[in-house]
Amino acid sequence: MRSDALWRLAGIAAVLGLSSAYFIYEGMRPTTEYSFQIESNGARPSVDAPGASESPPAATAAAGSNWQLSSSRSLITGHRIVQLRTSAGNVIRTRDASFRPTLVLHCDEPALRIFVATGLPAQQEPESDRRYRVAIRFGDSPLREFRTAADFEDRSLLLEPVSEILTEMRSSATLEFFFTPRSSKTVGMRFDLSGFAEMAPQLEEVCPS
Repeated sequence: MRSDALWRLAGIAAVLGLSSAYFIYEGMRPTTEYSFQIESNGARPSVDAPGASESPPAATAAAGSNWQLSSSRSLITGHRIVQLRTSAGNVIRTRDASFRPTLVLHCDEPALRIFVATGLPAQQEPESDRRYRVAIRFGDSPLREFRTAADFEDRSLLLEPVSEILTEMRSSATLEFFFTPRSSKTVGMRFDLSGFAEMAPQLEEVCPS
């Protein structure tokens, strides 16, 4: 399975704690009304597990940081596999399900992928070849929309280009991410990026950006 095991399992997590407040952000409606729920005191899920061809991961976290770093090595190729991740500050909900998304930076030496494990299948763009419309905003920068690819039955959406996303993550306090689940309205989430600059060198040692 190699790194695909982590890639697929990034979309699997449990959600705990369900008291929330609903917010609609002004100025965030380029083509869609973007909104999201802020979750309070929710548990942070684990999103990775070793596959059959990977050594058990060693997990670390910086003191006071919301980031978790895990590392392992492929038993087949010997490649180092490093994953840096953080959970959203809110749970997203549809009529049928709820999930706390996770922002994941997955390095399978030397390739780095950045994706949001949404936990809910995304709505495919009409007349597109498996492309999905998303919107992101770093800190106070303008909201921008783009189309992206997905994996794990459309439950993990890629953030690209990787080098540009990394640059913005280093200099931003938050990332807001919006997408449309299948047969549902657009939902959004916010990730706290504090501490990323301190954790990133351990990832980039294996997968230089």
